[in-house]
Amino acid sequence: MITIEKSNLKNKLSIKDISKDYYKVKVSGIYGNIKSYFRKEVVMKVSPDRVLLEPYTFTKETKSLLQTYKTKILNSFSDVDYGFFVILEVRGVGTKVQYSLGQLMFNLGFSHQVKYNLPEGIIGRVLDDKGSVFLLFGNDRDLVLSTASKVCSLKKKDVYKGKGIFFFGEEITLKEGKGKNA
Repeated sequence: MITIEKSNLKNKLSIKDISKDYYKVKVSGIYGNIKSYFRKEVVMKVSPDRVLLEPYTFTKETKSLLQTYKTKILNSFSDVDYGFFVILEVRGVGTKVQYSLGQLMFNLGFSHQVKYNLPEGIIGRVLDDKGSVFLLFGNDRDLVLSTASKVCSLKKKDVYKGKGIFFFGEEITLKEGKGKNA
């Protein structure tokens, strides 16, 4: 059994029974709403200042679901109040990113510019003059991280030269090239 204690819980959280298998959990805050779907193998009981999570049966799977649901609900509370952001950087000679009207435009060394339309609820900003560091911001952690991974997949990381789209501060170890045999 896990309890989540929060002040003004009733104003921010609503749990609806939408089918025989799922709950719909909606968390409201300054930056909007986050809707999530949880399986009914974990019972959610809401009181004015706490949420009680307990499994129907104690199995290994429901024990891990308890921790996952607790983390997801707590993350939702912080995300709707403060937002969530990811900083990415483009590495390589001549690579840069520009933002305009909900669209990221990348120069990645291809013969054309790569355009990526950001999903609704995600804001992008370029943070430096060179156009190599940019930010993705939104209120839904899952959506921001999935968008960041899709953006990173636009240009594969080159393990020989260290080029590509990376999370800020991410380091990779470079492989050694063929070189000359002595």
